[in-house]
Amino acid sequence: MNYRTQEVENGTLIKVEADEAAVIVKENGEERIYLPSTSHNDSTYYTSDTKSLQQSQQGFSVVHNGQPDSIKVFSTQEN
Repeated sequence: MNYRTQEVENGTLIKVEADEAAVIVKENGEERIYLPSTSHNDSTYYTSDTKSLQQSQQGFSVVHNGQPDSIKVFSTQEN
């Protein structure tokens, strides 16, 4: 599992090469967790406006609005 970051106009593009992934971004003492979008959602929280990881041919990507202090990627795939 590999990931790359790239500065873009509206934040930081995070690309993850994996079959499944979750991305945890910390910025200014706050934490944001990005998960793959699913066709169904059994969360008790209102999540329809929540940004999620977008699937691509090589994995997932998301644009985080800001400059992360740290990024952790969790995946079922080993390096």
